[in-house]
Amino acid sequence: MDRAVSGAGVGAAAGAGIGAIFGGIGAVPGALIGAGVGGATGAVTNERDVNLGQPVWR
Repeated sequence: MDRAVSGAGVGAAAGAGIGAIFGGIGAVPGALIGAGVGGATGAVTNERDVNLGQPVWR
């Protein structure tokens, strides 16, 4: 669960930034798409594959 939540947060931030900087779809749709992709990536990756340490909320 933590991996999906943190992945969604990182994806939303990246998507919003890319959408705002490069235009096209815009920041809000970019954040939504990024959150979906980041959350899914976080949910399917293994802790041994990608480990950035203890989440800040723990």
